[in-house]
Amino acid sequence: MRASACVLAASLATALPARAEAPPAPLPGPRERAEATPPPPPVAGDEPTGDHGSPLGDDARMRDLPRLERVRRVTLGVDLGMQALPARAGTADYSPGLAWAASARTELARWMGLRFIARHATHGVSLSGPRMVGADGVAVPGDTELRQPALDAWLLAARLEPTWVMTPRLRLWLGLGAGWLRVEAPAVGGSLGGGCAPGEVAGTPLTCEIVSAARSAVATELGATLGASIDLLPDWLALNLSTGLGAVVDQSGTMFDSVQALSAGSLYEVGGYPRFGGSATVLLGLGLIL
Repeated sequence: MRASACVLAASLATALPARAEAPPAPLPGPRERAEATPPPPPVAGDEPTGDHGSPLGDDARMRDLPRLERVRRVTLGVDLGMQALPARAGTADYSPGLAWAASARTELARWMGLRFIARHATHGVSLSGPRMVGADGVAVPGDTELRQPALDAWLLAARLEPTWVMTPRLRLWLGLGAGWLRVEAPAVGGSLGGGCAPGEVAGTPLTCEIVSAARSAVATELGATLGASIDLLPDWLALNLSTGLGAVVDQSGTMFDSVQALSAGSLYEVGGYPRFGGSATVLLGLGLIL
């Protein structure tokens, strides 16, 4: 019985095919490991908004970029206003006149500028008292008329301007500087009084018109100016307002001396003009920021 059972088990083992052993699976490579690794969860704020590539998204990103501030280097200005150049005590007065100026300011630092100025003004002259005498020292008749055309005053100056930047658009500054002043006085004209009548001497006609020569004066102006500037177009165009006072020193020239004049065939002398007592200006203008 036991022997027959062993024979049956051996025959069954021979009839059934042996199960093939499965080969071991290959190890995964770097690429397979990367594909199998799940992506990290999104960080807060990095979720897609759905506007990638849209103009609205581009505009938002542009607004987030830091703004670059435009650096001021030079400001070119043109101003218009009034200037007073009063006379010291004398027989003539100089009236305030229209003035214009051109300037260039370079920025030495955010709080300091250096400005170069060219300014021109015209001043009327009112004459009082006898100013014309004959060769013998006798004053001309009281009804003699003298006319002095307006004076031309030119100033070339430079000044340092400490600046207070109150806001990016508003600035206040104080200017301290010096300049070269030149005043030109055209020739005095007029007519001789006392019943002067035109005549003729040796075929040369004589008139009662007074003919003389032009005169001029030079001086140094030491000035202080207070000004304000506000940007109409930020960092491009500014509105400037300034007012200044100056001391006129070291004055010289033929304007303060007598000059010869000729009328009706006789020689006369026209007195000099008084020196300047100082200067004052008020200017309003525009500045181009470069």
